[in-house]
Amino acid sequence: MFGTGKKTAWKAWANFSEVTETFIAITQDPTSLKLDSLHMRRLERLTVLIYSKMCSANSVNEARKLMFTHGLKALECIPPTQQVLFQHTKRALLVAAFIWKQSLYRGPHIPNASEWGWE
Repeated sequence: MFGTGKKTAWKAWANFSEVTETFIAITQDPTSLKLDSLHMRRLERLTVLIYSKMCSANSVNEARKLMFTHGLKALECIPPTQQVLFQHTKRALLVAAFIWKQSLYRGPHIPNASEWGWE
């Protein structure tokens, strides 16, 4: 997420508190994150708010189109596509929900990384 900082993300999260339920749900059950799920729609909306707090789009693909075609942002400064966001989220979820969550277990169960976006 090039060009956005922690403070911007924190403010977006504060303005869209429903995403907290999503963060809790997907770390407790990582398999609940699907491309067409409520959790993904919430993560998309949060991403849109991070890039533009005034944008009314709910999906990142729609926001990309609006921001670029209306000349609001340069191509390098618009949100990632839905597929890229989903891929990034799956990779982050592998680290958060499996590796760090089980870091103190003697024999952690870590799934195959290829199932979570890694090649």
